[in-house]
Amino acid sequence: SPAFGPETNLVYEAGWKTTLLDRRLRLNGSLFYSDYKDMQLASLANGLPLTQNAAAGQSMGGELELEGRFGALGFNAGLGYLDAEFAKDTTLQNTVANRNELVKKGSTLPFSPEWTLNAGVQYEILAGETAITPRLQWSHVGKSYATPFPSAVTTLPARDVVDARLSIDPTDSVRLELFVTNLFDETYIASQLQNSSSADGGIIYGARRQYGGRLTYRF
Repeated sequence: SPAFGPETNLVYEAGWKTTLLDRRLRLNGSLFYSDYKDMQLASLANGLPLTQNAAAGQSMGGELELEGRFGALGFNAGLGYLDAEFAKDTTLQNTVANRNELVKKGSTLPFSPEWTLNAGVQYEILAGETAITPRLQWSHVGKSYATPFPSAVTTLPARDVVDARLSIDPTDSVRLELFVTNLFDETYIASQLQNSSSADGGIIYGARRQYGGRLTYRF
């Protein structure tokens, strides 16, 4: 692989934390700006690793986080927005087409979904001295691209994943958790390393539906 230089990233961030309604509700947020120099972009060219330096990039966005607890009811939600783009024109090797191409200023940075969201809800049920708490959690990641060259084979489609959990606390010291991740067995691309020697590159799929349990004892 040809030599490549270091990547630097200067990040500015400001945020806040608040508690409301007699500490039953918490609302946190932040705004950020990132300034990239000589970004390192990894791929495969003819089956061999290739790391290229792009000229510059910038990203800005914000995050909100909400968490509440009202008696037996608990919930949380999160929202993230990201605007990430190349800050200058640059020429890079398109490892899908296997040729050098111009990436224009304003093109979207790889692996930069515009929106990410999550939400969860749980409710504690008392059965004598035993607390039983079912919980559902949902997450959404918007569409993004695996390379600076958007196409059908470089697109990572948006995905929605739901997890479920049942917690049983017979005492203060013992907890039994039963859980299912990816409840609806969603097939989705978690990441991708583009390779010019194949049509779709190195696709890494997210985990299929999984069941499990966990027993915890606190001394």
